[in-house]
Amino acid sequence: MKVSIDRFSDQLAKVEVGSLFFFYGAEPLQLSECRDKVRERLLSLAVDERISFDMSGKDAWGSLGAELNAQSLFASVRLIEVFLDGKSIDKDGLSILEKIINSPSQDNYFVFTVPVASSLKKAKWFSLLENAALSVECRELQSRETAGWIGRRAQQLFGKKIDLSVCELVADYSEGNLLGAAQALEKISLIVESEIVTLADALQALSDNARFDSYQLIDALLKSDFPRAIRVLRGLKGIGSEPVLIVWALSRELRQLVLMSEKIGEGASVSQAIDQFRIWGNRKVAVEKILRRKSLEELRALLIRLHYLDTIVKGARLGRVWDEIEIFSMEICDIIDINHYATELFKA
Repeated sequence: MKVSIDRFSDQLAKVEVGSLFFFYGAEPLQLSECRDKVRERLLSLAVDERISFDMSGKDAWGSLGAELNAQSLFASVRLIEVFLDGKSIDKDGLSILEKIINSPSQDNYFVFTVPVASSLKKAKWFSLLENAALSVECRELQSRETAGWIGRRAQQLFGKKIDLSVCELVADYSEGNLLGAAQALEKISLIVESEIVTLADALQALSDNARFDSYQLIDALLKSDFPRAIRVLRGLKGIGSEPVLIVWALSRELRQLVLMSEKIGEGASVSQAIDQFRIWGNRKVAVEKILRRKSLEELRALLIRLHYLDTIVKGARLGRVWDEIEIFSMEICDIIDINHYATELFKA
């Protein structure tokens, strides 16, 4: 029976002797946590032995078959974990698998795991396992799903409430990798004591600095204070801040500026556009300054530059990311012409 990963824990509570489990997919953290849940559950069911088989080894199916045929002197209840390698299963292996499925033992629980490719789902052995076992697909999540997963995990494991902007930051910081996202949440939970985590809290925790932060950089850039921006930027580099966090924060700011500039183009005043996006205090002065200084086309060009920067940060392009962020700072502060640079980017 196939169940969603969200319903797996409920189904696991109903597990019976001789149960089969089948976890497949390309998301390693979910695969690992599904196995951990099974191990934890079976501890309460008198399972006293765990055996693992890596099926990429020579004659691995033969070794598994021999283990099944062996008589246990103490009749122990065993958890047998079988790690499939995603390749085809030969005739002998299929025969052993069919025996496990068709003649369940009261002394064995089986967990099969495979980092599956879509082509494997058409194989006979895959269908046999998926239909006979309690099966869970651990697929890679889309970006919006990842943000939702991060929010739920923060609440369930750490008792933290985080808004969508923090979820998006953690997702981008970890590049959609759930293990990386889980580690980032753990770091945030250790540093941020309050139950509600703000975007400023998350940036501070992940950049691991007190003297410099991305907000100081953004404030300087909005005010076209290039000397201050460079001091902050080089301070961030000096303390080992993650470039991905800086680029993410800048991208978020530019997207919002583009939206405000579009509102102005539709007839709203600068003050009306700023108020609509709930920007207050000293920050309102800085935002108003850049909206009066930069046209919509220039802001869009800056956003294109940040997308280019993001590809360097994530390894899709070659480049010296800190130098590129300095160039971006020069562009937003009108030290060099963004329009010329954007044209060069399109040629690249």
